[in-house]
Parts: sequence; C-alpha cells; structure tokens
Amino acid sequence: MEKTGPYPSLFLSRPHIRGPVAFLLPAILLVCLYLAAAPFPAAAHLDDNLKGVPPSPASEWHYYGFTPEESKRWIASGIIFAAWAAQWRDEGFSPEAADQWHRLTNVYTAGDFLKNGLSAEEAKQWMDNGVKSGLRAGEYAAIGLTPEQGGSFWEKGIYPDDVSQWWQAGFDARSMMEWYYGPRESPFFFTSDSPYGRSLYKVEAAVAWRDAGFSARDMQMSGAFGLDLPEAVKWKQAGFSFDEAVRWRDSGFSLSEAFVNKDEGFPPAAAELRRYDASTDKPDEITDYVADITVNPDGTIDVLETISLIDRPGGAYENGFFRSLQKTTRLLSLSSYGFARNTWVAPSYRIRSVEADGQPLDFASSDDRLLIPTAGAAGDGPRQLRIEYRTDSRILFEPHHDELYFGIVEEAPEGLYIRRASATVRLPKGAEIIFTDGLAGLRQRRDLFHRVESTPSGDVARFSVTRPLRPGMTFAVSVGFVRGVVRESPRRQLIQINHRAGRFLSSLAIFLGGFAAAFIYYIIAWHRVGRDPRAGDTTMAEFSPPDNMDPATLRALRKRGKTDHVSVAAELLFLAEQGMIRITESQGIYKIEKTAAAPAALPHVAGEFYATIFNQGDTVYLMRRGKTRSVSGGAYTLKRLLKNRHTDSTRTNQRYLLPGLVISLATIAACLAVIDYDLIDDNDAWAALAIYVPFLTIAFGLMVFIFMRLLRSPTEAFVRVRERMENYVLFLRSDYDGRRISGFIPPAMRAHLPYAMAAGMTIDNLMIRNNEATWYHGSSGGFHCGDFIRILKKSV
Repeated sequence: MEKTGPYPSLFLSRPHIRGPVAFLLPAILLVCLYLAAAPFPAAAHLDDNLKGVPPSPASEWHYYGFTPEESKRWIASGIIFAAWAAQWRDEGFSPEAADQWHRLTNVYTAGDFLKNGLSAEEAKQWMDNGVKSGLRAGEYAAIGLTPEQGGSFWEKGIYPDDVSQWWQAGFDARSMMEWYYGPRESPFFFTSDSPYGRSLYKVEAAVAWRDAGFSARDMQMSGAFGLDLPEAVKWKQAGFSFDEAVRWRDSGFSLSEAFVNKDEGFPPAAAELRRYDASTDKPDEITDYVADITVNPDGTIDVLETISLIDRPGGAYENGFFRSLQKTTRLLSLSSYGFARNTWVAPSYRIRSVEADGQPLDFASSDDRLLIPTAGAAGDGPRQLRIEYRTDSRILFEPHHDELYFGIVEEAPEGLYIRRASATVRLPKGAEIIFTDGLAGLRQRRDLFHRVESTPSGDVARFSVTRPLRPGMTFAVSVGFVRGVVRESPRRQLIQINHRAGRFLSSLAIFLGGFAAAFIYYIIAWHRVGRDPRAGDTTMAEFSPPDNMDPATLRALRKRGKTDHVSVAAELLFLAEQGMIRITESQGIYKIEKTAAAPAALPHVAGEFYATIFNQGDTVYLMRRGKTRSVSGGAYTLKRLLKNRHTDSTRTNQRYLLPGLVISLATIAACLAVIDYDLIDDNDAWAALAIYVPFLTIAFGLMVFIFMRLLRSPTEAFVRVRERMENYVLFLRSDYDGRRISGFIPPAMRAHLPYAMAAGMTIDNLMIRNNEATWYHGSSGGFHCGDFIRILKKSV
C-alpha cells in the first residue's frame, strides 16, 4: 500500500471511493461549510442602529424553520435576525408586510393592530394621535371615529365603551366631558394628596337638556336647585335663563309674577324687597347684619357682629335676641359647585362684650345660645346690637392650603327677615389669599359678591349678599390662603383630632384614668389584706411531716390543691409503710392486698382513701392496660377531700373586689357614653368601636381576675403549718435530690419516700430491694418507684 504520510488518508482508506470523486468531496464539503458560516448580503432598508451588523447564520435560520429563499426575503425586508423574523412570522406578517410595520412599532404592537383589522398606514395615524393600543383603536374605529377623534377621547381618559352612546348622540370629547362628568368635588388644589370625586350623568338626560338649549352645568345643578327640565323649559320659553329662573323662584315668585316684575325692570332681589315692604304682616327684621372677622396667627378668630334689629311682636326674637353658639359646627371646603370636605369641629366661645345702642347689656349662655333678653325695642325703630366674641377651630388645614370657613347665618329661623348681610375677613400678615368663596341663600346658592384687598397688615376679603335672607337661608364665607402662617396650638389641635374621631381620645383618656384608679385601689387592697403573713425569723429543721400529715395532703397544700396519680402513688406507699397493705409484683402486674383494718390514728384523708380502694374486696390489681376502678375511686376520694383544703387555708377577701369592680364598670360606661355616635358615619369607625368595646371589657376583666387571685392570703395557722412543711421538704431534699447510690434507698429513708414522692422530687430511678421492705415482694428484684408511678398514671 502506498504511504501518504504519517497518517493514512481519510478518503483513500475507504475502499468504495475511488478516482476523481475522492478529490471532489472535500472541496464540496468546504464550500458548504463556507456558505453555512457566511452572512447573507445586508438588506437594502436597514435601521441605522443595524447597519454593519451581520445577519444570523444559515444554521440559525434553518433552526427557526426558514428555507434559504425565505431567509433572503426576510433579510431584504430589514429583518436580519432569524429569531426576530420568527416573531413577526408568528404574529401573522409576511416579510413584505413586516418591512412596512417594523419601522413604525414593535412586533407585538403591530400584531395587536393587525388583529384588529388596521393597516400599517392606519396604525400610524392612530399612534400619532396617542392611541398606542390596536384593541382600543379598533374599538374607536368600530364606533366610526377617525384617529383624530378617537385620540381626543383617549387623551381625556374616556374608553370606547363610554364613548359609543355619547358619540351617536352627537357629543365630541370636549362636550362629553362637560355633560358626562360632574364638577370636581375637591379642595382648591387637585393633586394626589387631595383626591376628588365626580358625579356621572346619563346620556339620555344630557341629550334632553342639550336639545332644550341648556348647558351641562344647568343639568348638573338642576337637582340641587330644585328645577327640573319641564319647568326649566317653561321659564326659558318665557325668556328667563336657567340662573334667572332659579333666582326668581328663590325669591318666591311664580313664572307669571316674575314675568311682570321683569317687564317692569325689577331684578329678583329688588322685586322681593318691594313686595316685602308692601306687606303689613312683617316678621322680625335685621336691616343690616355686618360681621367683621379677624383671623389671628394662633388660629383664634375675633368676631365683631353689628346688627340693626327691628323686634316686632310675634317674630323670632319675641323673648329677646339670640345668637347660636354651636358646640359642634360643620366646616366645608368649597369647590366650584359643591362641597369637597365635610368636617365637624368643636369650637369654643368667649363672649367679650354685648352692647345695645352703645350701652352694655346683660347676657346669658343657655342651650348653646347667646341670649340677650332685653334686646327688643318698642315700635318699629331699629336697635343697634354689637356683639364681640372670640372663637376658634374654624380653619381647615388642607394638603396645599389653609381655608377658613365661617358660618355667619346658619339657616335663618322662622319669623326673621334679613334685608342686608355682609362680612369682612381679615387675615394676618403673610397669609396671602388664594381664593374666596361662600354660600348665600338656599342650599348651594351663591347669591353673594366677594372681592379681595391687599393692605399693609394683611389681605382682606369682603363679602356682600346680593339678596335678602328669608327663613332657612344661609350666609357663610370661605377664604383659602397660603399654608403655614396660621398655626393652632397643640391643645386645640388635639381637641379637634379628638372631636373628628368621635371623642374616642376622650374615651381612651377616661379608660386610662379609670384603669389607673382601679389598679391603685387593688394595689392598696392587696397591700392591706392580700400579702402573706410573715413567717418566723428562725428556720428550724423538721424531720417529720407536720401534724401527722399524709403525703397526699402535703402535695395538695404545696401544689395549690393539686391531686393526681403521684398523690395516689405516694398515699399507697404511705399505707404500705404504715403496715396497712402489702404490694406484690409479678410480670409487671402489681397486687395490693389489705392487711389490717384502718386504725383510728391514721390521718383522716388516708383513712378515707384506704376504705375506698378496698370497698369491693381485700385485693386490688394494677395492670398496664386499662383503669382499675377501685384505684380510680380512691383518686376521686382524694380529690373530693382535698379540693377545698387549700381554699380553706386561705382568705379570699372577695369583698375587697367589689369597689374595684364598681370603678371598672363605671369607667366602661363613661368610656362608651362620651363617644359622639353622630360623628361615626363610616364602616371603619364602627369597626374600631367593635374592637374597642371588647378591649375595655377584657382589660378590666383581666385586672379583676389577677387581683382576685392576688387578694387571697393564707391564714396565720396555715402559715405556721406551711413553714414546718417547707422545713421538712428541705430535709427530704437534702437526702433525696441527686441520690445515685446504686439506685437503692437505705432502710432508714424508706419511711420518708412517700413524702419525697408527694413533694415532687426526682425519685424515678430509686428502688427498694426484695426482702428489704416487709410490705413488698416482686419477681424483678425490687420495687421500682418510676415503674410504680407510671402504672398508676394509666390506672387512675
């Protein structure tokens, strides 16, 4: 064979490849490898950021399922990466379509537009108008909107579902916003810190009011003003605008009366005054009501009210003039058409002076009113009243401004007519006014004029009511000003927080005070009657239980009346040591035999126990499974006899619990009584109340329960017995604790074994050898204390 080098040729070693073919195959293979690795020619329309970037290799195009011809088409369209082309293909695009779309948006947005039936050119128009969603663009287009129209709705945040009926009724985006959404119900600044709400109106109502020639505001205010569409149409047909109709109706005129007065050149207020002056049955009248309100930097408000009063017989002031001094006052933050915040506060009042015609007058405060009994004057001549007082808590501290709301006339009473009313609000220096607003007339009416003046001492807002005020009408002013100039004292802030919380803070303060009072009382009572009497000054060793006490009694007295299987085991061993029983063990079964009648010298509890376990016979068996009825009966006897032994050794002092219990119940009642339930108007507050009541009950209940235990004190006799008992236990502990002498008990200590067991010492590993105790014999080499206790635990 011809040699070709140190290694045989790959092709020449194949016997079936011969001749020129053997030389062509390596060349073909090299060409294929080159084509697979070489990039395709760059596309003619590449994005700038892709210029100079090689396309994906042929192997990657093959991996995503593209033939060479298909990959060339995708590259020619500007999609030079196989994975990218696969995304466009999976969204339903051909290479030529992708060439149009990929320069507009990403593949998934393009797919969204395509699925909703929009071409690339249409998608560009929608996206240029702000609608980036193919789904929303398709929904707008289905309604019949152009991209420009749909974009205007989308800019206003109005979705296609809301647009359809309004568009078909002829509303564009701007007009729909006016008619569909009511005014913002918010403080002056609209930010995330001052949320607002809006009322929504139906398209049917909007169409009816619009077609009748009214504005969106007319429709939205019709409910508050009490003027429905049919009546509004009648007034409009007679030549009255919506606002004119409202003013004439507020003045008490019918349509025909208003038409006559208007034709004579009288506006509503002048026509009302003319009719009033012509009447013969007039009520009490305030010809001029002037309020001068000065806001101080500390949040207090000085008010000077000058009132020209005509007190006629049978009017509102038959028994003298009165001014409401409401202990709970509502503050409103006024927006353009309604109220944004409705806050209840508890202002205080300090009356400084009351004068009539320049002379001081006596006054009294009764039923939340300032009473001036002699304010009236004979005849129809007006009397000048001058009332000066200081109040507080009239300022709303909003997120971005402070706002004064002051009610001057809070619904005029029956029998009163106010011809003119005005107010001046003076702010401290630096408190620049942001806006002014107010209420005058009936509900949500603004029949007033207001203006702002800048003075060296601070901004001044002046308000004038443009109509007379009849019974039920209101006059209130609102002034918004920059934050930080007016600061209420911490005390007043705390009072207002408490009031706005429905006086929960007051209730909590009463709880803390009552809890402290009850706790102090119980501490004093415990100090007097609940402490344990002092033991003797000397400790004497005791080598026997006190007063011939049996082990079960010792355990009950030391363990607060506890009686269990250990008590039974100790009592049985005590009887055995007394020679009353014999214990025999065989293969884990214990036989207890009665050996003698109970002598009179046996302790009472032990004697009763002895009689009980042998009331069915002279032999009792203890087995590892199941209970032994006679032993269970003996355990019950021990529990019955020892149940009250510990209680009898203590004084309960229950009578000392009663005063503390009375304090607790009175405190709970006061805590609940002080809460202002009228201010609890939301679910969160009622949920807090549902937690608060159990909290009060549990807090006082736990204190009573704890002191019920603490007030118990041992009798002096028991203290002496307990001292001897503890000294005896000390003796037992010195002999039994830590004993490890082969695990066996010396004969001299056997008599104390039942008491060591009852005292809870660790004796599980201790044993008594066979024949060392006359009362025991067993097959396991000795009496095992732990085994005996465990078998009794299952038998008791």
